[in-house]
Amino acid sequence: MPRAYRHPALLAASAAAWLALSVGGLARAGDAGDIMTLPSGLSASLQDIIWDEDDRIARFRFIAPDLPAALDAPALLEDDLMALCDAFAAPLTRALQPGWGQVVLSLATAPVAFGHDDPAVTQVFEGFDLDGRDCAWGAF
Repeated sequence: MPRAYRHPALLAASAAAWLALSVGGLARAGDAGDIMTLPSGLSASLQDIIWDEDDRIARFRFIAPDLPAALDAPALLEDDLMALCDAFAAPLTRALQPGWGQVVLSLATAPVAFGHDDPAVTQVFEGFDLDGRDCAWGAF
């Protein structure tokens, strides 16, 4: 099993980086855990970031309590995930883990321990390849 770990100070650092980014369509959060508004209007907050050193995958986990409503509009949800990758996950991954080429984003209605399932929590996952300066849908 890959060794994954969390950077406790990274959430605070990511908030600072978030403020420094040009976030194309996302309402910016001021601090880690603050609510951000995605292009569809869905609200989300960063739960944590997990750096998987073995597989060189950055995992960004977000909480979006209204996620079930977004599932009715899959194209908008795809736009939200792409915006999170392009404006948040990819720049942080490039800055903090140069050379890593993959990002996995998750949205969940409530916090769930990494690697666990909770039938009461709706979750979606999407993988992206970091291709040049852009995120590309990856084989996940």
